Amino acid sequence: MGFVHLHVHTEYSLLDGACRIDRMFDRLKAMGQTACAITDHGVVQSFTDANHVWDDLWKAEKGKRKEAGDENPDKQDFFKIIYGVEAYLVEKLSQLKKVVRVRVIPESLEVRVETLEDGEWELSTSAPIVDNRIPVSILVAVGRFSEAGYKLVFMG
Repeated sequence: MGFVHLHVHTEYSLLDGACRIDRMFDRLKAMGQTACAITDHGVVQSFTDANHVWDDLWKAEKGKRKEAGDENPDKQDFFKIIYGVEAYLVEKLSQLKKVVRVRVIPESLEVRVETLEDGEWELSTSAPIVDNRIPVSILVAVGRFSEAGYKLVFMG
């Protein structure tokens, strides 16, 4: 079993991260690592970039495996991205002015993005979970809220 970085800040962690996602995965793979956790400071904008880079890397790897005779390459044994966030704890959500949450609804296999407006949670967008992956549309929505200064909270 190899070593896995579980606390990596990308270029999206202002003043604390310098890793460019496109270069980071190449470097980690060259070092023989099989996974990496992206844990930027209170933001998730890097998730979309990471997902796109991972897709490109998988397409290339899948082509190599097919050339080598693997008829049906399995991405489950390919490089893993662990999506996380370095979060901040507050006593009450009312202490925050702009709040967005990501909520997984297990019964319907759905992910929802909701904002807190005047003490009430309002649905911004939702999407189905496919292949146990958070849809890119959800990552984009959360990234836009993060860019607009919203604080991200995760709730079940």
